[in-house]
Amino acid sequence: MEIFSEEEISKLSQILNLILPEYNENLPSASFIINNLNLTNSIHKHFVDASKNLCSRVENIIITDLILTQIKKNNFREFSVFVNLVLILYYSNKKVLNNLNVGSVPPFPEGNFVKEGDLYLLEQVFLKEKIYRE
Repeated sequence: MEIFSEEEISKLSQILNLILPEYNENLPSASFIINNLNLTNSIHKHFVDASKNLCSRVENIIITDLILTQIKKNNFREFSVFVNLVLILYYSNKKVLNNLNVGSVPPFPEGNFVKEGDLYLLEQVFLKEKIYRE
């Protein structure tokens, strides 16, 4: 079962490459999201719905930065939802997280450890009076 038509794939690939282009060989462009969809995941389903909605509003076959800016202006709410979903899917991908060296595992049960720092940097915060009523 095809999720997107060829025209939708073309439009989406162009839009995703403009939003998050391939930075280097370690970080792919966001267009890899299209091939890694799992429709049992609710976020992936929302992405598909938002993508189809956005593609139906885009008339251009070739999408440039200028056209993308116009799409943003004309479809602000829909585009914002779409971009939020793109960022969630991109930065929750294990390959991207591994290549960013931020850790791709949940912080628990082992926990992520915070490096010990200089607590005197927080001295001004500790010395502040209460900013709330009791």
